[in-house]
Amino acid sequence: AIQSLNMTESIPSSSCRRPSQFPRITIVSRLGTRRIKSVQVLADKIQEMYNLTYKVPVAYFEDVSFRHQVAAMASTDILITPHGAQETGIVFMPQCGGVLELLPDEYFFPQFYGTLAASIGLDHAYLYLAKNDTHRIVNMVQRDVGFLY
Repeated sequence: AIQSLNMTESIPSSSCRRPSQFPRITIVSRLGTRRIKSVQVLADKIQEMYNLTYKVPVAYFEDVSFRHQVAAMASTDILITPHGAQETGIVFMPQCGGVLELLPDEYFFPQFYGTLAASIGLDHAYLYLAKNDTHRIVNMVQRDVGFLY
């Protein structure tokens, strides 16, 4: 897809091939449901915590061209994003990359995009932002993984 869009020249090579460089972290949020509240605070905190020499970009894909989405993902080593369709773009990330998926309360689907990440060689982790209710979480896990069998 990147070659057919004539984008090979415009995407910098992955930092996994340049170990002396910081990984390129991108936050892709959403405008509607499952958006990251205070997303700019999160981006600033990541930049500060890891002493990054660049500003962590925050992207929204709702009103952006496919070409722009491909370029953003291909230029990302570590993606932080809430669960959603924007994660299908991880197929354009460098193979040494990783995804941190944020799962909101009562929305426990870590295997949904986790399996896609694994199939293309990406590390995948999730943060389940549930209220502290273990019984409800256990029931949710039992209910939601049924589609895998």
